[in-house]
Amino acid sequence: MIIGGSLHEREDIALLDAYARARAATERAALIIVPRYPKEAADVARHAHERGFDAVLKSALAGASRPPRGRAEILIVDTVGELGRLYAAADVAFVGGSLYFRGANKGGHNLMEPAILAVPVLFGPYNFSFKETVEDLLAADAGILVRDEHELAAQITGLAVNEQRRHELGNRAQGVVRAGQGATARNYELLVELLWAVRLGSGRLPAPSFDRKIPRPANDLDSPL
Repeated sequence: MIIGGSLHEREDIALLDAYARARAATERAALIIVPRYPKEAADVARHAHERGFDAVLKSALAGASRPPRGRAEILIVDTVGELGRLYAAADVAFVGGSLYFRGANKGGHNLMEPAILAVPVLFGPYNFSFKETVEDLLAADAGILVRDEHELAAQITGLAVNEQRRHELGNRAQGVVRAGQGATARNYELLVELLWAVRLGSGRLPAPSFDRKIPRPANDLDSPL
């Protein structure tokens, strides 16, 4: 199962073309597209039909008399709040908002959502908002950077036919996310130590509000408040 999450304009077309190539390599390939904005789902469905694919909106399946047609039909998600659950059902994930330039302050979406689920993750070159995550994934050979639609098609096809590589990438991606967990708690501990060092050295904290909120370090319970 291939999933495109939080796709923006033109990224659905790139993924549909990549899927066509993957489908030619293996009939087991299936596709779910989750546009960033549900209102764009109708356009995504039109693009799919123009390429000869059957496609169905997820909202149309609610109460429908016929069941979905599985791999024979592309699922386009026009509902909200389901991306995490759909990532969990995927074998390969392309995270959108990253393949084409959208502005200096707009770069990518959350790569950790599929990565923590051990789903191999692909992303484009415009990931300003998640720079550290991208660097960590690439350093661990745990994610795939695709620079254009041609590289996207090649990598999607390669992963679709190579189960072992999918598992290896997914496991490494999950390891990268797990290695970074607990950072908030560690930073908090360092901040507490710094604030107590400042207080004990100068007689006051840099911000009075901390006086009421910062607990005493465990090894300094007798220090005066």
